[in-house]
Amino acid sequence: ALLLGVHDSKGKLQYAGRVGTGFDAALLRSEKKELDAHETKRMPFASPPRERSRTPVHWVEPVLVAECNFAEWTSDGIVRQASFVSLRKDKPARQIVKEAPRKGDDVQQQTDIEADTAPKKRAARSKGTGK
Repeated sequence: ALLLGVHDSKGKLQYAGRVGTGFDAALLRSEKKELDAHETKRMPFASPPRERSRTPVHWVEPVLVAECNFAEWTSDGIVRQASFVSLRKDKPARQIVKEAPRKGDDVQQQTDIEADTAPKKRAARSKGTGK
């Protein structure tokens, strides 16, 4: 799993959860060189994560940006159901802050579009025996 962080209003990096899905071993192998180049012994978060890792953590300097999809922010500021999309090289890590949720109207419109483009299914007809 990759540990995630976002910068708060004071510029401090806050722990924001972990992502353990959405990537495969091949992707991790290809990015390992970059991760290794930024490895550090110092934890970069302003406060240590509350949850404990079952495996040793390899800290990296907070210079890489991971794009992730997730369901919501918890009340503790942790992403729920995160899924890795890609490492972004076009955005500096210092610009990463907590995103505001999309408005319900935006989500509903997207759902309506998907529903309109979904193939229509016909109900199966059963032949009665007439008994």
